Amino acid sequence: MNYRKMIFFKYFVQFFILIALVLIVGCSGTTPTTPVISFFSANPPSITAGESSTLSWSVTDATSVTIDHGIGTVESTDTTAVSPTSTTTYTLTATNTAGSVTSTATLTVNPIVIIYGSIDIKSTPTSATIVLDDIATGKFTPAVLTNVEPGNHKITLKRTFCKNWESTISIEAGETLNIDANLQEAPLFVECITDCIDVFVDKNLPDTNFENLSSLYVGDHGSNSFRSIIYFFELGDIPQDAVITNASVRFYYRDNLGATGTILIHAYEVIEGWYGSQINWNNMPAINSPNAGNILIGDSQLKSFIFIDVTDLYLSWIDHSKSNYGIMLKGSNEGTNNYAPIFFSSEYTDTSKTPGLIIRYYIP
Repeated sequence: MNYRKMIFFKYFVQFFILIALVLIVGCSGTTPTTPVISFFSANPPSITAGESSTLSWSVTDATSVTIDHGIGTVESTDTTAVSPTSTTTYTLTATNTAGSVTSTATLTVNPIVIIYGSIDIKSTPTSATIVLDDIATGKFTPAVLTNVEPGNHKITLKRTFCKNWESTISIEAGETLNIDANLQEAPLFVECITDCIDVFVDKNLPDTNFENLSSLYVGDHGSNSFRSIIYFFELGDIPQDAVITNASVRFYYRDNLGATGTILIHAYEVIEGWYGSQINWNNMPAINSPNAGNILIGDSQLKSFIFIDVTDLYLSWIDHSKSNYGIMLKGSNEGTNNYAPIFFSSEYTDTSKTPGLIIRYYIP
C-alpha cells in the first residue's frame, strides 16, 4: 500500500512540473539570448603615426552598441575612422536584456621613421639654378632641398656668366647639410666670322646682279628701293658646351643716299637657297616673317659699325631647328623712306670693315 502511494506521488510531481513548464513557455515565448557580434576589425590593422585606419563592425540583437576610447554609442553596423597616436586596442560592447558581449580590435601604430635628409644651399652671387644629380630642381639659391634620399649626391649650381659649381656630397637620414658656394666668373669669348657672300638688289634695275660691288644698299631713294642679302659660310668654331650670350651681324656704315634722317632696318630670315652671282630684284629668295632683328640707323652712326642682334635665329641655326640661308636687310615701311644707308660689302679691300657675324659666349 505504501509503495503504490509513493509511485503515485512521483508521477504526480512530474506531471505538475511538466504543466508548470508548459505554462511558463506559453507565457514568455522564446528564451532571451545575448547579442551576436559578427565582426569587429581595423583596416588596415597597422599604420604609421599621423595616418588613419577604419574600424568596421556588425552586431545583431543588441539594444545598444558602444566603442571605448572616446567613440561612444554607435549604430549596430557601421564604420568610423580613427587616428590614434600609439597602439590601441578598441573594445566594442553590445548589450540587450539578456546581457552584454564584447569584441576587441587592436590597431598597431608605428612611429614615423625619418628616411630623408635636406640640403640648405646658398651661393655668392645668388640666384643660381640648383641641379641635383643632373636633374634641375626648379629652385634657385638660396633654397632648401627637402626629401633628399640618404647617400651620395652631385650638386651643380649654374648661373649666367659664371662657371658651373659642382660638388659631391653625402647625406644621412634626418640630416640637414649646409652648402655655401662661391661661383667664379666665366671668361667671355668673342668670335667674328667674316667669310661670307653678300649682294644687294635694286628695284629700278630688277634684272641686274650687283655681287661684285664693294657696297651694300638698304632702304629707299626717291622711287627706288634696295635690299641686301648676306650668308655666312661658317657659324663659328664654338665649343659644344658653350653658352651663347649674343649673336649679331655687323655692318660698317660708310655713307647714305637721300635726305638727313633715320630709318628702321629689319633683318629677316632667308628661307631658301640662293646664288650671289644670280640674284636680282626679280628672283631674290623668300624670307620669313616676323623679322629676326632690327636697328634704327641715323646720320650720327656714319663711319662706324652698326650691329643687328640675331641671337635667336643663330641659336636655331646651330641646333639645326632651322636651315642657314642667311638674312635679308630691308627697310621698314619700304617705299616710304627717302633714306638709304650704304655699307661696305665683303668685296671691300679693308677686311676690318667688311660684314661679320659676331658670337659672344662663355664656357660654364
